[in-house]
Amino acid sequence: MKMFSVLFFFISFQALAFDICQFPDTYEFSDKYEKSITLKNEGPTFVALERKMIYDFLKKDAWNEAKDENQAVRIFLDYSDNGNEPGYNAGEIVYYKIENKMIAKVHFFPGDNEYGAFYEIQGGKAKELASIGDGEINCL
Repeated sequence: MKMFSVLFFFISFQALAFDICQFPDTYEFSDKYEKSITLKNEGPTFVALERKMIYDFLKKDAWNEAKDENQAVRIFLDYSDNGNEPGYNAGEIVYYKIENKMIAKVHFFPGDNEYGAFYEIQGGKAKELASIGDGEINCL
């Protein structure tokens, strides 16, 4: 009986744990976790891990032209060919503290549609949890 109680508690706890896949889109996620935001980085200076996250999600898209991290950051910040200021559709990285986890939403708005990815940050590394396409969350 004791083993059953422990097993039930473990399963119940797992069911309540944070799962990005429970949200169909970024709007519902943002509504629920708006008060969990710990930091926003809107560039143009990104640390190495942030540059890597930007490049990693951008290089997965066939329409993307980013050949390296520098070019990916310029695309992410919506720089014009000659400009050095972020454009109207520039992206941002938003950090959330959720259930003792650091979650980063790396997103931008090409053509006014939201694209990007969610990452869990742990020990200086980023693990992708889901991609964002047209504002919808697509779990891996």
